[in-house]
Amino acid sequence: MRALITGSEGFAGAVLAQSLTDDGYTVAGFDLRKGDDIRDYEQVLGAVSQFEPDLVFHLAAIAHPAEAKQDPRRALNINVTGTANVLEAVRVTGSDARVLITGSSDEYGNDGRAPGEVLTEESACRPTSPYGASKLAATSLGMAYAATFGLSVVAARAFMHAGPGKRGTTAVSAFARRIVEVERGHADHVTHGNLSPAFDITDVRDVTRAYRMAIMLPPGIYNVCRGEMHSLREVMTMLTGLSTAAEIPLKEDPRFGGKPVTVWPAGSAAKLRAACGWEPQIPLEDTLAGLLDHWRRL
Repeated sequence: MRALITGSEGFAGAVLAQSLTDDGYTVAGFDLRKGDDIRDYEQVLGAVSQFEPDLVFHLAAIAHPAEAKQDPRRALNINVTGTANVLEAVRVTGSDARVLITGSSDEYGNDGRAPGEVLTEESACRPTSPYGASKLAATSLGMAYAATFGLSVVAARAFMHAGPGKRGTTAVSAFARRIVEVERGHADHVTHGNLSPAFDITDVRDVTRAYRMAIMLPPGIYNVCRGEMHSLREVMTMLTGLSTAAEIPLKEDPRFGGKPVTVWPAGSAAKLRAACGWEPQIPLEDTLAGLLDHWRRL
Protein backbone atom coordinates (compact mmCIF):
# COMPACT_ATOMS: atom_id res chain seq x y z
CA MET A 1 0.00 0.00 0.00
CA ARG A 2 1.18 3.47 -0.87
CA ALA A 3 0.33 6.37 1.43
CA LEU A 4 0.79 10.07 0.69
CA ILE A 5 0.84 12.31 3.77
CA THR A 6 0.54 16.07 3.48
CA GLY A 7 1.97 17.81 6.52
CA SER A 8 4.24 14.79 6.98
CA GLU A 9 6.80 16.70 9.04
CA GLY A 10 4.27 18.08 11.51
CA PHE A 11 3.37 16.73 14.94
CA ALA A 12 0.74 14.16 13.98
CA GLY A 13 2.13 13.76 10.46
CA ALA A 14 5.50 12.52 11.68
CA VAL A 15 3.87 10.04 14.07
CA LEU A 16 1.56 8.78 11.31
CA ALA A 17 4.41 8.44 8.80
CA GLN A 18 6.50 6.40 11.22
CA SER A 19 3.56 4.17 12.09
CA LEU A 20 2.78 3.42 8.44
CA THR A 21 6.44 2.85 7.59
CA ASP A 22 6.82 0.44 10.49
CA ASP A 23 3.88 -1.55 9.12
CA GLY A 24 5.40 -1.88 5.67
CA TYR A 25 3.62 0.92 3.80
CA THR A 26 5.45 2.89 1.14
CA VAL A 27 5.13 6.46 2.40
CA ALA A 28 5.64 9.74 0.56
CA GLY A 29 5.70 13.00 2.47
CA PHE A 30 4.53 16.41 1.27
CA ASP A 31 5.50 19.23 3.62
CA LEU A 32 6.47 22.89 3.58
CA ARG A 33 9.67 21.99 5.42
CA LYS A 34 10.65 19.98 2.34
CA GLY A 35 9.80 22.80 -0.07
CA ASP A 36 6.28 21.58 -0.82
CA ASP A 37 3.43 24.10 -0.70
CA ILE A 38 -0.11 22.80 -0.32
CA ARG A 39 -1.34 26.10 -1.81
CA ASP A 40 0.41 25.29 -5.10
CA TYR A 41 -2.02 23.15 -7.10
CA GLU A 42 0.61 22.05 -9.62
CA GLN A 43 2.83 20.74 -6.83
CA VAL A 44 -0.04 18.83 -5.28
CA LEU A 45 -1.14 17.47 -8.65
CA GLY A 46 2.41 16.35 -9.38
CA ALA A 47 2.67 14.52 -6.07
CA VAL A 48 -0.58 12.64 -6.61
CA SER A 49 0.06 11.80 -10.26
CA GLN A 50 3.67 10.70 -9.76
CA PHE A 51 3.29 8.74 -6.51
CA GLU A 52 -0.11 7.18 -7.35
CA PRO A 53 -1.14 6.68 -3.71
CA ASP A 54 -3.72 4.24 -2.42
CA LEU A 55 -4.29 6.45 0.61
CA VAL A 56 -4.01 10.21 1.02
CA PHE A 57 -3.82 11.54 4.56
CA HIS A 58 -4.32 15.30 4.32
CA LEU A 59 -2.81 16.79 7.48
CA ALA A 60 -1.20 19.93 6.04
CA ALA A 61 -2.80 22.95 7.71
CA ILE A 62 -2.34 25.89 9.98
CA ALA A 63 -2.92 23.90 13.12
CA HIS A 64 -3.32 26.52 15.82
CA PRO A 65 -6.20 28.97 16.32
CA ALA A 66 -3.86 31.74 17.47
CA GLU A 67 -1.80 31.50 14.28
CA ALA A 68 -4.96 31.63 12.16
CA LYS A 69 -6.19 34.66 14.10
CA GLN A 70 -2.98 36.53 13.34
CA ASP A 71 -3.29 35.94 9.59
CA PRO A 72 -6.80 34.76 8.60
CA ARG A 73 -6.13 35.01 4.84
CA ARG A 74 -3.14 32.70 5.12
CA ALA A 75 -5.20 30.28 7.20
CA LEU A 76 -7.92 30.20 4.55
CA ASN A 77 -5.39 29.73 1.76
CA ILE A 78 -3.70 26.82 3.50
CA ASN A 79 -6.65 25.13 5.17
CA VAL A 80 -9.30 25.63 2.49
CA THR A 81 -7.48 26.12 -0.81
CA GLY A 82 -4.97 23.46 0.20
CA THR A 83 -7.77 20.98 0.81
CA ALA A 84 -9.39 21.88 -2.51
CA ASN A 85 -6.05 21.24 -4.24
CA VAL A 86 -5.78 17.76 -2.74
CA LEU A 87 -9.34 16.80 -3.63
CA GLU A 88 -9.07 18.21 -7.15
CA ALA A 89 -5.76 16.45 -7.75
CA VAL A 90 -7.31 13.12 -6.77
CA ARG A 91 -10.33 13.82 -8.96
CA VAL A 92 -8.58 14.92 -12.16
CA THR A 93 -6.02 12.11 -12.07
CA GLY A 94 -8.80 9.55 -11.83
CA SER A 95 -7.19 8.20 -8.69
CA ASP A 96 -9.02 5.61 -6.62
CA ALA A 97 -7.17 6.79 -3.52
CA ARG A 98 -9.04 7.01 -0.26
CA VAL A 99 -8.70 10.47 1.27
CA LEU A 100 -8.74 11.50 4.91
CA ILE A 101 -9.12 15.17 5.81
CA THR A 102 -8.15 16.14 9.34
CA GLY A 103 -10.80 18.33 10.91
CA SER A 104 -11.01 19.87 14.36
CA SER A 105 -13.36 20.14 17.30
CA ASP A 106 -13.11 23.91 16.74
CA GLU A 107 -15.55 23.38 13.87
CA TYR A 108 -18.28 22.98 16.49
CA GLY A 109 -17.46 26.14 18.40
CA ASN A 110 -18.05 26.71 22.09
CA ASP A 111 -20.46 29.64 22.31
CA GLY A 112 -24.03 28.88 23.23
CA ARG A 113 -23.40 25.29 24.24
CA ALA A 114 -25.54 23.89 27.04
CA PRO A 115 -23.80 22.67 30.21
CA GLY A 116 -23.09 18.98 29.91
CA GLU A 117 -23.65 18.93 26.15
CA VAL A 118 -21.84 16.14 24.31
CA LEU A 119 -20.66 16.90 20.79
CA THR A 120 -21.50 14.33 18.15
CA GLU A 121 -21.18 14.50 14.39
CA GLU A 122 -24.82 15.65 14.32
CA SER A 123 -24.18 18.65 16.59
CA ALA A 124 -24.55 22.07 15.01
CA CYS A 125 -21.30 23.64 13.85
CA ARG A 126 -20.93 27.26 14.96
CA PRO A 127 -17.23 28.10 14.72
CA THR A 128 -16.25 31.36 16.35
CA SER A 129 -12.72 31.75 15.00
CA PRO A 130 -11.06 31.95 11.58
CA TYR A 131 -9.37 28.65 12.39
CA GLY A 132 -12.62 26.83 13.16
CA ALA A 133 -14.33 28.34 10.13
CA SER A 134 -11.48 27.32 7.83
CA LYS A 135 -11.51 23.74 9.11
CA LEU A 136 -15.28 23.51 8.71
CA ALA A 137 -14.97 24.76 5.14
CA ALA A 138 -12.36 22.08 4.43
CA THR A 139 -14.59 19.37 5.89
CA SER A 140 -17.53 20.62 3.85
CA LEU A 141 -15.43 20.54 0.68
CA GLY A 142 -14.48 16.94 1.37
CA MET A 143 -18.08 15.88 1.86
CA ALA A 144 -19.11 17.76 -1.30
CA TYR A 145 -16.46 15.99 -3.39
CA ALA A 146 -17.60 12.65 -1.99
CA ALA A 147 -21.23 13.38 -2.86
CA THR A 148 -20.64 15.04 -6.24
CA PHE A 149 -17.72 13.07 -7.69
CA GLY A 150 -17.90 9.80 -5.77
CA LEU A 151 -14.52 10.24 -4.08
CA SER A 152 -13.88 8.17 -0.97
CA VAL A 153 -13.40 10.98 1.54
CA VAL A 154 -13.66 10.92 5.31
CA ALA A 155 -13.17 13.83 7.69
CA ALA A 156 -11.71 13.03 11.09
CA ARG A 157 -12.58 15.73 13.61
CA ALA A 158 -9.82 15.40 16.16
CA PHE A 159 -10.20 16.99 19.57
CA MET A 160 -7.13 18.09 21.54
CA HIS A 161 -4.24 15.64 21.25
CA ALA A 162 -0.86 15.60 22.94
CA GLY A 163 2.24 13.48 23.20
CA PRO A 164 5.96 13.33 22.52
CA GLY A 165 6.99 15.87 19.91
CA LYS A 166 4.21 18.35 20.56
CA ARG A 167 5.33 21.93 20.09
CA GLY A 168 5.55 24.12 23.18
CA THR A 169 2.95 26.53 21.81
CA THR A 170 0.11 24.46 23.30
CA ALA A 171 -0.66 24.73 27.02
CA VAL A 172 -0.05 21.07 27.87
CA SER A 173 3.30 20.93 26.07
CA ALA A 174 4.33 24.34 27.44
CA PHE A 175 3.64 23.10 30.99
CA ALA A 176 5.89 20.09 30.39
CA ARG A 177 8.66 22.25 28.93
CA ARG A 178 8.58 24.66 31.87
CA ILE A 179 8.64 21.80 34.38
CA VAL A 180 11.76 20.41 32.71
CA GLU A 181 13.34 23.88 32.95
CA VAL A 182 12.77 23.77 36.73
CA GLU A 183 14.21 20.23 36.87
CA ARG A 184 17.37 21.50 35.16
CA GLY A 185 17.65 24.51 37.46
CA HIS A 186 17.03 26.96 34.62
CA ALA A 187 13.89 28.31 36.33
CA ASP A 188 12.64 28.39 39.90
CA HIS A 189 8.91 28.12 39.14
CA VAL A 190 6.39 27.26 36.41
CA THR A 191 4.36 30.19 35.12
CA HIS A 192 0.83 29.42 33.94
CA GLY A 193 -2.50 31.02 33.14
CA ASN A 194 -6.03 30.03 34.10
CA LEU A 195 -6.06 26.31 34.95
CA SER A 196 -9.84 25.88 35.18
CA PRO A 197 -10.59 25.16 31.47
CA ALA A 198 -11.20 21.49 30.77
CA PHE A 199 -10.56 19.64 27.52
CA ASP A 200 -10.89 16.22 25.94
CA ILE A 201 -7.26 15.11 25.47
CA THR A 202 -6.17 12.05 23.48
CA ASP A 203 -2.67 10.71 22.84
CA VAL A 204 -1.41 11.56 19.34
CA ARG A 205 -0.57 7.88 18.75
CA ASP A 206 -4.19 6.94 19.40
CA VAL A 207 -5.32 9.78 17.13
CA THR A 208 -3.13 8.69 14.22
CA ARG A 209 -4.28 5.09 14.70
CA ALA A 210 -7.82 6.43 14.40
CA TYR A 211 -6.86 8.14 11.13
CA ARG A 212 -5.57 4.85 9.76
CA MET A 213 -8.80 3.08 10.67
CA ALA A 214 -11.15 5.89 9.62
CA ILE A 215 -9.70 6.24 6.12
CA MET A 216 -11.01 2.77 5.30
CA LEU A 217 -14.59 3.69 6.27
CA PRO A 218 -17.42 4.94 4.05
CA PRO A 219 -17.43 8.70 3.38
CA GLY A 220 -18.51 10.74 6.37
CA ILE A 221 -17.43 12.73 9.41
CA TYR A 222 -15.99 11.00 12.46
CA ASN A 223 -15.06 12.51 15.82
CA VAL A 224 -11.73 11.39 17.28
CA CYS A 225 -11.62 11.91 21.04
CA ARG A 226 -11.30 10.14 24.36
CA GLY A 227 -14.70 11.21 25.66
CA GLU A 228 -13.30 12.37 29.02
CA MET A 229 -12.77 15.90 30.25
CA HIS A 230 -9.66 16.93 32.18
CA SER A 231 -9.00 20.42 33.48
CA LEU A 232 -5.65 22.05 32.95
CA ARG A 233 -5.32 21.96 36.75
CA GLU A 234 -5.58 18.15 36.64
CA VAL A 235 -3.03 18.07 33.84
CA MET A 236 -0.63 20.28 35.78
CA THR A 237 -1.05 18.10 38.88
CA MET A 238 -0.26 14.97 36.87
CA LEU A 239 2.79 16.59 35.27
CA THR A 240 4.24 17.88 38.56
CA GLY A 241 3.62 14.47 40.10
CA LEU A 242 5.68 12.88 37.32
CA SER A 243 8.53 15.36 37.73
CA THR A 244 11.93 14.34 39.03
CA ALA A 245 12.18 17.58 40.99
CA ALA A 246 11.42 17.54 44.70
CA GLU A 247 9.09 20.51 44.27
CA ILE A 248 7.62 22.42 41.32
CA PRO A 249 6.47 25.87 42.49
CA LEU A 250 3.61 27.29 40.41
CA LYS A 251 2.92 30.95 39.69
CA GLU A 252 -0.18 32.18 37.90
CA ASP A 253 0.24 35.01 35.40
CA PRO A 254 -2.98 36.61 34.06
CA ARG A 255 -1.19 37.45 30.81
CA PHE A 256 -1.25 33.77 29.87
CA GLY A 257 -4.30 32.05 28.47
CA GLY A 258 -6.14 34.83 26.59
CA LYS A 259 -9.94 34.74 26.66
CA PRO A 260 -11.07 32.41 29.48
CA VAL A 261 -13.12 29.39 28.42
CA THR A 262 -13.96 27.33 31.49
CA VAL A 263 -16.45 24.91 29.92
CA TRP A 264 -15.77 23.16 26.61
CA PRO A 265 -18.24 20.45 25.62
CA ALA A 266 -17.08 16.86 25.76
CA GLY A 267 -16.90 14.91 22.55
CA SER A 268 -18.25 11.52 21.59
CA ALA A 269 -16.42 9.09 19.32
CA ALA A 270 -19.29 6.59 19.44
CA LYS A 271 -19.73 6.73 15.66
CA LEU A 272 -16.09 5.85 15.03
CA ARG A 273 -16.16 3.11 17.65
CA ALA A 274 -19.25 1.56 16.13
CA ALA A 275 -17.83 1.77 12.60
CA CYS A 276 -14.39 0.26 13.17
CA GLY A 277 -13.90 -0.59 16.85
CA TRP A 278 -11.36 2.16 17.57
CA GLU A 279 -10.69 2.84 21.24
CA PRO A 280 -8.06 5.09 22.83
CA GLN A 281 -5.46 2.83 24.42
CA ILE A 282 -2.89 5.15 26.00
CA PRO A 283 -3.76 6.58 29.44
CA LEU A 284 -3.40 10.35 29.82
CA GLU A 285 -0.71 9.90 32.47
CA ASP A 286 1.42 7.91 30.01
CA THR A 287 0.94 10.64 27.40
CA LEU A 288 2.14 13.28 29.84
CA ALA A 289 5.10 11.16 30.96
CA GLY A 290 6.15 10.81 27.32
CA LEU A 291 5.82 14.55 26.82
CA LEU A 292 8.12 15.25 29.77
CA ASP A 293 10.66 12.77 28.43
CA HIS A 294 10.48 14.49 25.04
CA TRP A 295 11.51 17.84 26.53
CA ARG A 296 14.20 16.19 28.67
CA ARG A 297 15.84 14.82 25.51
CA LEU A 298 16.08 18.29 23.91
